[in-house]
Amino acid sequence: MKSKKPLLAVVAGTMFLLGCSGDDNNSLNCNEEFWAQEVADEAAALTTAANDFGEDPTEANCNIFRNAAQDYLDALEDARPCVTDSQRAEFDEAVDDAQDEINAIDCSELSS
Repeated sequence: MKSKKPLLAVVAGTMFLLGCSGDDNNSLNCNEEFWAQEVADEAAALTTAANDFGEDPTEANCNIFRNAAQDYLDALEDARPCVTDSQRAEFDEAVDDAQDEINAIDCSELSS
């Protein structure tokens, strides 16, 4: 299984690399606190899952970590309307890289 550190760096970095657009045509409230608020629950779950998996690297904890990472990435995807046009390519690349990392996680090689 690949290291979880690149995945964490990509998904965590995505949130900090992005700003919110001032576009009022979307239904999201893209204010300064938006990113932290929009993904707070998923980020907390991902952090907990990463810590649990790091302390006890079992197949079950790996699956929980992988699912938490996917949930976090899905939350970032839901926030796509708040990504400025100038940052869209960087956002898309970071999301694609993170999805590739999540897809590469193979929990079956761990003990239960």
